[in-house]
Amino acid sequence: MNEAEQHQAAFGEHTGLSTGCKFIINGIKRNYIGVDRLILKELIETPSLELSDLAWKLLGRYIANNTHLKTVSLRSCGISDEKMALLFSGLTSSSSISEFDVTINEFGIEGLRSMIPFMSNSPQLINLGVGGNNNINSESFEVLARVLHGRLVEKLYLFDCNITDISALDTYNLPHLQLLHLSENNIGRDGCITISNLLQQEGSTLKQLYLASTEMGDEGAELLATSLKHNTKLESLSIPKNNITKRGKNAFLKLLVDASSIENTYNSNHILMTLLFELYITRNDETDRHIKSALHINKTNRNYEATGRAKVITYQLNSNNRKDLCHLQGVEYSSIGNLFADIEPLLLPRILALIGRECGQSEFYTALIPMAPDLVSYINRRALIDDVIAKNSRDIADLEAEYARRKLALTKKQDELHNSDEQKLMNCGGKKRRI
Repeated sequence: MNEAEQHQAAFGEHTGLSTGCKFIINGIKRNYIGVDRLILKELIETPSLELSDLAWKLLGRYIANNTHLKTVSLRSCGISDEKMALLFSGLTSSSSISEFDVTINEFGIEGLRSMIPFMSNSPQLINLGVGGNNNINSESFEVLARVLHGRLVEKLYLFDCNITDISALDTYNLPHLQLLHLSENNIGRDGCITISNLLQQEGSTLKQLYLASTEMGDEGAELLATSLKHNTKLESLSIPKNNITKRGKNAFLKLLVDASSIENTYNSNHILMTLLFELYITRNDETDRHIKSALHINKTNRNYEATGRAKVITYQLNSNNRKDLCHLQGVEYSSIGNLFADIEPLLLPRILALIGRECGQSEFYTALIPMAPDLVSYINRRALIDDVIAKNSRDIADLEAEYARRKLALTKKQDELHNSDEQKLMNCGGKKRRI
């Protein structure tokens, strides 16, 4: 068959494809400027309809020759290793595609190997999704990491791929990676070590990390929290369904707000803005509450300095919050006066004013007493109490007198109204008799 006959056989009127689907595929073939996206699942109206082997082969060729196509999604299209081989027999490179999605299909390592020429020769490719393919395994992950080494990929979706070993990330470098989705893979503690090493690298670029259901436990959570101490990139971390207890959560609380000193609070992690432990938040959990508060401070302040100041005000200048955090982090609690022992005395009035303004008058007095014990010692507390009692007694007497005055006035008013009503009744009776 010639080219026209092949196209007719693969995408013609007898294939069952909708008019819209045939229009898009024809637009890709003819390199129309307006056709820059292919989301195949949305174009196939009949769920059971499958493309023929010839259709997959031609589709790969059309995509490769197109210079306007940016997004290709073949998600949930039942693609096997054999169909991957057909698709990528012609799709060995692309000058325009930036996003390629083959998630939730049925291929394994052989199908992934079919993609190697395409991944190696597509300079615009920055978003790659191959997750949801249970036949992919740790060997496939190593192949993928090797092929993407040094390339521009920014987002990599590998959820639910039967991966147990990600140590390839220790060998191969993805220098622009911003999002890594490894949820539903049993990478365990060893995987957390690999990711922790990645997060501690000076040039780490990761901003979003998804590790739900990866069997990390508290030990893995502690490793991740420690690795983020000096990280300045990661903004979002999702780790639900990992049997993380209070121990693991407290490691992240200390990361976000280290209560051991004002300096450590100021220098805590101010980058992380989203941290998901569970799908449903436990509202009454003290650790969860403080983590949520710290994340909110990270999210709402403009820069590192402003965030650090806000945390010091919230967690060091507020005695109740500081007491909570000291208890949760195993830090010895001391009064607020001890915290400022080394601060220049000239700064103390400004600090007291700050406490009063930001934390309330109660905290202001709590801070004032230990910071100015000599001042407090000059006060005759018994005399102060007697003065307060006397003042309260005078106020009570005044209120009682006012009450008596108003009651008397009200009684007098009622008597006047009663007499007025009786006079009216008598007048009415006299008129009736005259009639």
